[in-house]
Amino acid sequence: MSAPPLLPERSGAPEIYEFVEYRRYLQAHVEWRRGLGKPVSVRQIALRLKIDHSLLAKILQGTRHLGPAHLGTVASWLRLDQARCTYLEAMIAYARSRNDEALHRHFERLRTLRPVDPRCGDAAPHAPSATLAVSPCPPFPTKTEFAAQTGPGPTVGTPPPFEHTRSEPAWSASNALA
Repeated sequence: MSAPPLLPERSGAPEIYEFVEYRRYLQAHVEWRRGLGKPVSVRQIALRLKIDHSLLAKILQGTRHLGPAHLGTVASWLRLDQARCTYLEAMIAYARSRNDEALHRHFERLRTLRPVDPRCGDAAPHAPSATLAVSPCPPFPTKTEFAAQTGPGPTVGTPPPFEHTRSEPAWSASNALA
């Protein structure tokens, strides 16, 4: 099965598969829309999505989550096809994870929903020929596994271990109003 094509009016839009945190994807999409001269203030977007503007601001700031009731409206505004909508839903579940087990489980689900990673020798992601499959890349090492492989601390030139933990958003709702 090939990756679904983008819906109309999405060429040049940020690709959802390049993100793990849905808020960062939403922020990138807002910035992309800014470049097109489309409505970009939190109030304008909230009106379009039929969401209270203060709730949308809190979602973008990272203090609230996007609820299931708004998923369809947001996916429609983002012009996502079914596969990308499923990925957005998985991103939200990942963000809502409350413990390491859930975080890891949702992260693995995100990996299975992504097109195959070209760095592992497969088709380019998001290309029409890319298949939606489990990436053949080995799983990311845990902190303990990485420490066991590298010793007490990373040496010069050793990349830091990949950690799939959430971080605070660098973007704020006040930026969208500027």
